[in-house]
Amino acid sequence: MSGIGVQLLLRCNQLLESMLTKSDSTSVNMDHEGCSIHEVMAELHSIPGVSIEDEFHDFTTKYLSLRRKREMWASMGDKQQKLRWLQRMYAQTKRA
Repeated sequence: MSGIGVQLLLRCNQLLESMLTKSDSTSVNMDHEGCSIHEVMAELHSIPGVSIEDEFHDFTTKYLSLRRKREMWASMGDKQQKLRWLQRMYAQTKRA
């Protein structure tokens, strides 16, 4: 793919993410049980070793502010599986 094609694809992805973010933040509260910000963050904070004072926590609060990401969190199984999933998502952002 040419440089212009890659740039166009990246811009389309940015626009789509922007639209999805606005949809998540402006729609009527439609959180499923166990998927509210309060519930998800309470569960995250109950995991030993998770510290509110580190960069991973900062990433997590932003990442899980989107409803679809909280729904994915809820579907991941036990707390350790959820934590490993978040750690992989965090690692992907560090590589990008």
